[in-house]
Amino acid sequence: MSGTFVIYGKQQLSHLADLLAEGPIKIDWKRFSKRSNPQNALFHMWCSEIAQHFVAGGKHEFSNGDRMNMENVKENLKHTFLGSIPTTKTNMKTGEIDIQHETRSSASLSKSEMLHFLDLIREWAIGFDIVLTIPHGSDYHEYLLENGELAA
Repeated sequence: MSGTFVIYGKQQLSHLADLLAEGPIKIDWKRFSKRSNPQNALFHMWCSEIAQHFVAGGKHEFSNGDRMNMENVKENLKHTFLGSIPTTKTNMKTGEIDIQHETRSSASLSKSEMLHFLDLIREWAIGFDIVLTIPHGSDYHEYLLENGELAA
């Protein structure tokens, strides 16, 4: 097991314990830098562009019957690329504990995790010939320039 992850709850601490059980690990501490509002705005813009692309091509609904719109695209992209996290809910009448899976929120992402999420969406969109706007000077534009993926 290897990789980068953010510790923000008991589940992540359990993951860290699993890593430690496998042997020595190296930890690089970094202050958590939450994803930026411009990154979130770019994600929302892309969700609108993706919905518009599919509607223009005649696809007005997802296969489950949900409308093809920005909000539903957003939820499905998060589900696809961020996955879900288990949450527990207690039935206040019976005391029973239910485990539910909720789509992970992009608000919990760091700036670098959000860039990776945007990369995954962009790669997926290319497969559908969807052209996504990358505003000049945006965090994502600068990131692509730094990584040699765009010409200056």
